[in-house]
Amino acid sequence: MSQKNDSWFNADMTFDVIKYDILCHRRYYTLRRENIFPVDDFHLKQIMIKVYNLNENSKLKSQMLSISKNWKNKKSLAVLYLLEYKRILFS
Repeated sequence: MSQKNDSWFNADMTFDVIKYDILCHRRYYTLRRENIFPVDDFHLKQIMIKVYNLNENSKLKSQMLSISKNWKNKKSLAVLYLLEYKRILFS
């Protein structure tokens, strides 16, 4: 499993740094909970496969959880950044 450098993500950042409102993810982020990692989310799976070069046919959930451990208690913010990155890539 090849993981890219996580230096783009600073765990000290706050939710005010990024404003991202997408209807299908609103239920996770409107309460500003810091440690939500929706491992079964289709869009999150897509972008993590691309960014981290994951093998989607081999324990994808386990690979995603392993990567998310590096984000400590700021998983929600990391997910927002990944979703924003996906939105920018495909817009």
